Amino acid sequence: MLRTENNNYRRAFWIALTTTLVLASVASVLWWRLSHTGPVSQPSATSASERMETMAQTSPANASGSEQGAGGGPQAGNTQETLLVPIQLTPQRMQSIGMVLGKVESKPVNTELRFYGNVQVDERRQAYVQTRFAGWIRKVYADATGNFIRKGQPLFTIYSPDLVSTEHEYLLAKKNSESLQQSKVSGVAPGASSLFSAAK
Repeated sequence: MLRTENNNYRRAFWIALTTTLVLASVASVLWWRLSHTGPVSQPSATSASERMETMAQTSPANASGSEQGAGGGPQAGNTQETLLVPIQLTPQRMQSIGMVLGKVESKPVNTELRFYGNVQVDERRQAYVQTRFAGWIRKVYADATGNFIRKGQPLFTIYSPDLVSTEHEYLLAKKNSESLQQSKVSGVAPGASSLFSAAK
């Protein structure tokens, strides 16, 4: 019984080994054939590529390039031309994409061309103005977007009740400081001047 099991295992091992070797050899033969044979080309594609190559060789742009390469020094043989790839469009496809064929001619363009775009302000020449007090604007001098404003030019006039009361306090402190400078009471003149400097 033990001997028959060993024979079964040996037979299965040799079958698996033989199958693996056969599959490996078939795969290597297929790989070798595919790597050593050129790609299969269709006759219409090769004829189109041959036509494009002959057109590329006879076009004036390529002729001038070949003349420059022939006159040049050691780099003349190293330049490679990129091959043109032919495309074929059916008349229905040409009509659907709006392609129109015509002769090349020079003539003036009289039609109006319109393009869309965005105009943006130069951020290096842009400034933001903010007031440091509350109030309302009475008159605006820069009244349109895009006006060029020079340095020192007034932008608007503003009325602020807080600013008016602060101005009155300042003027009162200045008047009191001037009138109390001749006071003979000690400490009054320095106190008035310190009050005036605090109001600034």
